[in-house]
Amino acid sequence: MKATHNTARYLRNAALVCTAPLIGLAYVVALPFIGLAAGLWLAAKAFAAHWTTTVRWMRNAALFLVAPIFGLAYAFAFPFVGAGLLVWRATRVAA
Repeated sequence: MKATHNTARYLRNAALVCTAPLIGLAYVVALPFIGLAAGLWLAAKAFAAHWTTTVRWMRNAALFLVAPIFGLAYAFAFPFVGAGLLVWRATRVAA
């Protein structure tokens, strides 16, 4: 009885020794994905809790980033718009 018990214990220990590196590798490979999922979950919860503040901040940030482009567009368009208005008024007065 004792011999079979020792044999079973040795086989179990041998199986653990063989599978321990694979279990460790599975943990090492899965840990970044689990951490990323947990971080995304926490960010989604914080985003949902502060929805209006976040939306207002995102809108202000987008307007801040787009403002120089609109400024350049206006600076480029104003001479043409002004010339067009002068031509339009001149044709209306002449007619």
